[in-house]
Amino acid sequence: MTQMTQRGAQTAFTLIESLLAAAILAMSITAVTIPFTSAAKNEQINARKTVATSFAQELMEEILTRSFEDSQPSSARNPGPEGDEYSRCDFDNIDDYDGYTDKPAETSVLGGEISKHPSAMDLVRKVTTEYVYVTGQEISGEPEFIRILVEITYHQRSIVRLSRLVFRIPGE
Repeated sequence: MTQMTQRGAQTAFTLIESLLAAAILAMSITAVTIPFTSAAKNEQINARKTVATSFAQELMEEILTRSFEDSQPSSARNPGPEGDEYSRCDFDNIDDYDGYTDKPAETSVLGGEISKHPSAMDLVRKVTTEYVYVTGQEISGEPEFIRILVEITYHQRSIVRLSRLVFRIPGE
């Protein structure tokens, strides 16, 4: 019987061997799961950028449907809404959008529906417009170009920027 007891003791794991095996298992599990958590975070970032790009394109397309010419010529070089224009519905030309800011998750999108996409939370759209004079153009004359910049920010960091240069069509 003594031989069996000694033999059984020799084939059993010691406490140190068990702890070492547990540590190796823990490191292996960590090494396997880290790429999956990184991939999930990257997927979330990419989804947010996709939604932000969509919101930026939607607003840019809306702006491009407006006239280049301002109905009130006195404000031709001062972009921004005139005194009687309080919302996007009132904007009648491109430069009225200068300084416009909204949160897409709180505003209606095409079709009048409120955006409920979780990736749209904390996104902010900002529009800047400025008249541009090109080389050879007289600065004393009316500007022929306007630059539109639609920027989407997330927690005050820019994630998408769309820019267009629009030419005044003669006789518009």
